[in-house]
Amino acid sequence: MVDRQSVTHQALRIAALVLFVSLAWEALDPRVDLGGSQTLRGLELIGYFLLGAICTAAFPRRLWMGVAVAVIGAVVLELFQGLVPVRDTRLIELLAKWLSAIAGVFVALAVMYLQQMRARTARPRRRSN
Repeated sequence: MVDRQSVTHQALRIAALVLFVSLAWEALDPRVDLGGSQTLRGLELIGYFLLGAICTAAFPRRLWMGVAVAVIGAVVLELFQGLVPVRDTRLIELLAKWLSAIAGVFVALAVMYLQQMRARTARPRRRSN
């Protein structure tokens, strides 16, 4: 029988990989110029928020691994933009992406904590004879 949680975690890991590749494509593509578009910048920050949340939820027994992938990934992708000829690395963008990933991590941790508390209170209590 297939464990439902392991299937969920595998799906989250695949989603994290797809999201990371999408963010890397956006970060390293010289044709992408977010310029003055605040909407596109907001969507990019939402992507990093989701990366933090999904990576944290994908590795529930190794939280440090999910957090490291999200946070270090956000920083590394911004730093790698400096290697692309027409792109540049800005400290404010680096901080915004890092904070978005951290916010996603905290939201995922809060949801996981609430799920654990709910599971504890839902357990039937034994009566002593």
